[in-house]
Amino acid sequence: LTQNLRGLDIVFGPASPTQIPVVADYCREAGIRLVLPFHDGLNYQEHPLVYHATAPAPVVYEAAAKGLLDYYDNKNFVIVRSGNPDAVGRMLSTSLTQQLSQLGIIPRSLELGGDDFAYESAFNQFRSNVIVLDDSSVRSLNMLVARLNDFRQKHSGYHLSLVGYPAWRDE
Repeated sequence: LTQNLRGLDIVFGPASPTQIPVVADYCREAGIRLVLPFHDGLNYQEHPLVYHATAPAPVVYEAAAKGLLDYYDNKNFVIVRSGNPDAVGRMLSTSLTQQLSQLGIIPRSLELGGDDFAYESAFNQFRSNVIVLDDSSVRSLNMLVARLNDFRQKHSGYHLSLVGYPAWRDE
């Protein structure tokens, strides 16, 4: 590692979180600047030459909401309320709701634990339904998927799309 980095002014990466502490410690000792474009979990007080290049979460989720609106133009958006939203889910659902309201569209709201009638009332049989859960936990995802599977067995004519979170990819 030290031979490969010797003489550098700046290092971009590494991408793997397991490599960051080793590279950051070496860069600090060698006086090399380190830019982390993909990770935010390092104690920056101990690493004054580390630069975090990832956008703040509110900016990321505002852009994600805009991307959803662009991709799912003219769809029925349904925000599923888990009863225990986390910061990630709250940022995305709030940003999406705000952007929809600027377009004069009010998304449908649905309680995760709602009955079949509540799900049928929130979804539109004649338009595609885009579902956004206000909680990025796998526990809430599993509960929602079970509810959606039950709903699809009774109501096969509905087109449902579920927006996912990065945390779900790892499970």
